[in-house]
Amino acid sequence: MQFSRREIARHKCLDCGINVIEAGDYCLLSAKLWKDQFGLGWNDNLCIACIEARLGRKLSLLDFISFPSVKGFPTSDTLLDRYGFSEKKARRRVAKRSRPGPQKTLASGCSAPPPTKRPLHGARRGN
Repeated sequence: MQFSRREIARHKCLDCGINVIEAGDYCLLSAKLWKDQFGLGWNDNLCIACIEARLGRKLSLLDFISFPSVKGFPTSDTLLDRYGFSEKKARRRVAKRSRPGPQKTLASGCSAPPPTKRPLHGARRGN
C-alpha cells in the first residue's frame, strides 16, 4: 500500500498516540475483534501493544484478516512475531536450509537428478 504523508500522519494509536505506520504496527484485525469487541471503526487505529492490552493476551495469526504493508515503512518485529515470523523462527529456518541434506548436489549446482534418456516416440531401437 502507498499512503500520502497526510494519510500516514492520521494513523495514530487511539490509546497511546504513536503513529502505527511509522512504528510498523499497521495491520487489519477481524471484525469480531475490531468492531464487536473494541467498538472501533474503519478509521480508528491501535498499535500492537495497545491492542494486546485491551485483549489481555497476545495476538495470534487467527486474529488477522490481512497482512498489509506500507511502502517505505517496514513491519515491526513484534507484528512479524504475531504473524508467526519471529526472528528465532527465521534463524531456525535458515539453519535448517544450510544443513547438508540427504541429496547430493550435482556439479552444476542443481540437486535434481539428470533426466533419464528414453527413445523418442516412434524411434527405432537398436540402430
